[in-house]
Amino acid sequence: MICVEYEDLLRQYKNTQTAINDVLMEKERLFTKTQPNAIRYDKDSVQSSVDSTMMESYVIALDEKDIEKRLKHLKSILKDREELLAIKEKELRQSRDKWDEIYCQFKFDGISPEKIARAMGYSKSQIYRILSSVTSF
Repeated sequence: MICVEYEDLLRQYKNTQTAINDVLMEKERLFTKTQPNAIRYDKDSVQSSVDSTMMESYVIALDEKDIEKRLKHLKSILKDREELLAIKEKELRQSRDKWDEIYCQFKFDGISPEKIARAMGYSKSQIYRILSSVTSF
C-alpha cells in the first residue's frame, strides 16, 4: 500500500513546514524588539527613532542563532520533500491496489466516500474504515 508511505511523507512535509514557521517566528520576535514602542502621551519624554544598538543586537542575534542558515536549510529540505511527495503521488495514482485507488479518489480527486462506495461495490462503512486506517480525515 503506497498510500501509507504517502501519508508518512506528507506528515514529514508538514513537520518541516512547522519547523520553518518556528524559525520565522523566532526571527520575527527578534525583529520586533528593534521596532519603536508605541507613543505614550502620559510620559514626559517621547522617543521616535530606533536605537542603533537595538538594530545591532538584532543582527548579532541573527548571526548567533544562525537563523538565516537554518531557514535556508529547512527550505531546501521542504523542497526535497515536496519532490518526494510528487513522485509518490504519481506512484500512488498508477497503483492498482484497491486501498490506493480509494485513497486517490478521496484525497486527490475529491470524491466523497459515498460515491466511491457505489463505484467500487463496497459499503460506505467499509470505505470509511479503509480511509480511517490510512489517514485521519
